[in-house]
Amino acid sequence: MSDKILQLLSRLTNFLINRLSNVKRYLDYELYMKAFKTYADDIYVVTYPKSGTTLCQVILFQMLNNGKVNFDHVNDVSPWIRNEVFKNNPVKKIKGRRVIKSHDYYKLFPRSHKGKIVYIYRNGCDVCASLFHQKRNYNNPELTFQKHFEDMFGNGSMNWFRFNKDWFVNKRNYKILYLSYDQLIEDKRNSIIKLADFLNIDQKSFNIDTVLNLSSFDYMKENEQKFGEKPPAKPDKIYDNFIRKGVSGEGKAYLNTEQLSFFEKNMKVELQEMVDKTFSC
Repeated sequence: MSDKILQLLSRLTNFLINRLSNVKRYLDYELYMKAFKTYADDIYVVTYPKSGTTLCQVILFQMLNNGKVNFDHVNDVSPWIRNEVFKNNPVKKIKGRRVIKSHDYYKLFPRSHKGKIVYIYRNGCDVCASLFHQKRNYNNPELTFQKHFEDMFGNGSMNWFRFNKDWFVNKRNYKILYLSYDQLIEDKRNSIIKLADFLNIDQKSFNIDTVLNLSSFDYMKENEQKFGEKPPAKPDKIYDNFIRKGVSGEGKAYLNTEQLSFFEKNMKVELQEMVDKTFSC
């Protein structure tokens, strides 16, 4: 058999393996969701990664449980379903109203869901810088910022522009409250009131000062083991920087002139008319 035929068969085999793997992931997810079920009072926290997901999860958990921090890790009480399926974890049984994390593209978000969605968006340059640090610390210490930038804003599988645009267009008319990361950290009290109104949570059922305290950067950083990635058996990796700074405005300094020009040009085309100025660098 010639080398060309062998190479062709090898590529075909890889293609079929990838397709079958995608089918398996889809089926595993559907089976998990069927067992997990969906309820009218479910709350989904949807974000592009590193846009305030964990902060919003913690705020909502405190609002629903009035100061209880009776969990080893936030994912135990507010699961990320895709990750649960990926890790082959058993279906979580959660008492009371559920807060569910998602980084799904709009087209992948389950149409059969019930309940409401809280969508958190963040300055694109800040997301880029924060996600760069996480990828280097957790997965790829050799990653360059240029490669990361191209993956995030170019032809990568999680294009930031497409991800946010589809969620803001909201073709399926999901019930969504949009909050910026800046609102969450700079005007958290008012953000909590907005969340309570949108989600029909009685403000008398929780102490807002307790929520503010237990979702503060200092508290979450001090108790990072409850919120960051659970360390696997890889001592060479850094797992204590999941909650890094919790600030806005640092990302722009990471971009060179060419990168910043590319970002701003695409912002004008894709997102400028949809969101407030905090979305851009």
